[in-house]
Amino acid sequence: GLIFFYWLQRKRMIRSLEESNEINQRIISLISHDFRGPLNNVKLTLELLQSSDIEMSEFMILSKDLYRQSSDLSLMFDSFVGWAISQRDGYVPAKIPFKWSDVVEEVISISQPLAKLKNIRIQLKAHSSVQLETDRMASSLILRNLISNAIKYSHHDSSIEIEYVQDKDEVQTTIRDHGIGISREKLHRIMTTGDGSQLGTNNEYGAGPGLRMVIKYVKGIGGTIEAESEEGKGTRFTITIP
Repeated sequence: GLIFFYWLQRKRMIRSLEESNEINQRIISLISHDFRGPLNNVKLTLELLQSSDIEMSEFMILSKDLYRQSSDLSLMFDSFVGWAISQRDGYVPAKIPFKWSDVVEEVISISQPLAKLKNIRIQLKAHSSVQLETDRMASSLILRNLISNAIKYSHHDSSIEIEYVQDKDEVQTTIRDHGIGISREKLHRIMTTGDGSQLGTNNEYGAGPGLRMVIKYVKGIGGTIEAESEEGKGTRFTITIP
């Protein structure tokens, strides 16, 4: 019995070490792959801005581009930290009561400057009073990533519609863009593995672990996420949270 007990403990310890090593390798891979491109772009833009013979029109374009890139990096960093913590420590959602409208309007406010760079209108189509008791930080990151992706893959001078309604003991939130859309096969791969990001309409980088984190957190707070898309006509994400 003692021999079996120690054998079982050793097996569990080896499995834990293997899982920890796998997570560390995944984190290192994400840092080297997902952050290198955007950081190099920021560096290149700063070098161009320091050029003495740059014209004012070029300066305005580059400064806007630098703002967009730094905003993308900020969101990537927030998503990455949340995802890394959830991978290492396991995710236990905090349950805090709050109004859903507060989080939605807060995220829209944060996203407006990026949307204005492409003259994209963010339209909130519902203002129903919904009270939730769930993880507020996770909810905010979920919405920030989905709206950021909607902006990233939308055309200039288009619109993004956000709508939420309460259905019994759940709140259903839909984020729809009218951008480049995506094929059925690629959408299936994205929703099942979180992989398959592509450049946006302004050559913006994908958000790295963003969608992986979104799927993980939606499931973590007991919700569901669905997506519909058609190439050339846009994408619609629907999250349902209890």
